[in-house]
Amino acid sequence: MWFHLSIVLLLLWKSILCAELPGYSIFVNSSFSVQESLCVTIPCTFIASSRSGFRNSRGFWLKSPILPFQVVATNVKSRSVLKQNFHLTGNTDNGDCTLTITDARREDAGTYYFRFEDSINNSINYNYGSSLVNVKVTDLSDKPKISPVGRITAGEEVTLDCTNPGRCSGKSPLITWEGKDEISGVTQRYMERNEDGTMTHHASLTFIPWIEHNQSLLTCKVTFESNVTTSRSIRLMVQASPDQSIVCPVCRCMDSIFIAGMVAGNIIILTLITVGSYFFLKKHTEKKKLGNKPNGGEQREQGTESTYQDLIGQKDDIYYNIRTQ
Repeated sequence: MWFHLSIVLLLLWKSILCAELPGYSIFVNSSFSVQESLCVTIPCTFIASSRSGFRNSRGFWLKSPILPFQVVATNVKSRSVLKQNFHLTGNTDNGDCTLTITDARREDAGTYYFRFEDSINNSINYNYGSSLVNVKVTDLSDKPKISPVGRITAGEEVTLDCTNPGRCSGKSPLITWEGKDEISGVTQRYMERNEDGTMTHHASLTFIPWIEHNQSLLTCKVTFESNVTTSRSIRLMVQASPDQSIVCPVCRCMDSIFIAGMVAGNIIILTLITVGSYFFLKKHTEKKKLGNKPNGGEQREQGTESTYQDLIGQKDDIYYNIRTQ
């Protein structure tokens, strides 16, 4: 019996919700799609009891089915909500029920409806259950944007800017540059506030390109709070500078110093070899001249001792010298 009564009450409640009362209307599209980790704003306006203005009114976005009440967003700060990334951004006092979903996740897909409550007149409480909004969450396909893209000139400082996909007011994604280790660039992150209150996040890379950086691959990677990532890669197109007086980078200067040192060292070695060869030939020539003189080129004084070799080669003279001593 209680089961049948519950079904009757549910059907009665649903019939009441699906049939809008006179003076109550809402204007909102029935379907929206958002990519995972990105944001979507659902424009919404409503009329309650033929009135266009209220004071301190309360608004709620709830998840279908109607029962039990599952509040996902509200302007009542003391009321707990099921989803922290759903936000009632419209001012309900002015009949604005706009809903914003940030950092969309797979589990956010579903059907939702709006409820209005007048804080002064409790009789004006209404569920716009006949205007359900279906939210679809798809794969993240958008990629970050990199600018400028094109040819850059060697020796001239350039700044590449990477912008995250989507315009959100949620938490900032992490934007990183990969493949910049050989470029020695400087990364700076900043954000830009848009007119609609959303934020656009950037990461700039400033560096000086050289010819050897031509065809180098640079990748901008965006990581969202849910660890969902997207990236875009570019190849640097570096053209030679018409100015031939470009100051070389540190590595080139070191190479020039090293080459100059090798050349100077070789010159010193060749000089030493030349000088050594000169003295060697000079000494060899003098020895040769002395070897061509009589008596072996040696002038001895009479009465001096001779070596054993001289005794063998000049026996008679040696004995004669000995007898005269």
